[in-house]
Amino acid sequence: MRVLVTRPEPAAYRTAERLVALGHEPVLLPLYETRLLEPEPGFTGRPWPALVFTSANAVKAVGNRFAAAGRPVYTVGAATAQAARGAGYETVRAGSGSGRDLAELIAGEAASGVLAAPEGAPVLYLTTDDRRRDLEEGLAKAGIPVEALCVYRMEEISYTTDFVLSVKITPLPDAVLLYSPKAARRFFELVAAQTLDSPAGGTIVSCLSADVAAACPRSLGDGIRIAEAPNEAALLETLGSLR
Repeated sequence: MRVLVTRPEPAAYRTAERLVALGHEPVLLPLYETRLLEPEPGFTGRPWPALVFTSANAVKAVGNRFAAAGRPVYTVGAATAQAARGAGYETVRAGSGSGRDLAELIAGEAASGVLAAPEGAPVLYLTTDDRRRDLEEGLAKAGIPVEALCVYRMEEISYTTDFVLSVKITPLPDAVLLYSPKAARRFFELVAAQTLDSPAGGTIVSCLSADVAAACPRSLGDGIRIAEAPNEAALLETLGSLR
């Protein structure tokens, strides 16, 4: 199958390799590129009880600057945990894939004493400015203060609709992979939903989560597939129904 990959590079190349291994033909259309930001110097020396990452991009941005103090690190999932360990962080605990679940993990460890956090001391959340707030909301609900530091941004890549239509979706792909609500909105700014229709049944739009699907046009109806878990392995499993 011809599968359009919208995630940023270099992650898009890894996805392409997985698709080729599954017998598919990947077509890369990264909608955003990652701009890493230098963290403010004053943040590295403060006595944070824990660090939180919800993206490998954040790990890449800060490197091992926060590793020397041996603070526990919490990550949204296994891929970000792997990136943190690769950067030199030793005590790493991974959530199951969502910010809400990660907040529950941190709250549970704080309540049990596994996470020793002095009263009023915030955990440091290394993140981007355009993010979901479910982690922060979950921690606030649990009474755990958090301070967010923006260490990367996703910047839009400029394409013309003509380029996308004539080069990237001709012939029409069998599936489009969408990883974030922001990417979904951007994709459908470039490509009208009806463009994905065809006499053979149209293009399937595979979404990483229900939030991503909610950002897609409702007119797609049954053409939307939602991964059973918010990770790429589950997302690629949605392609199995197209064989």
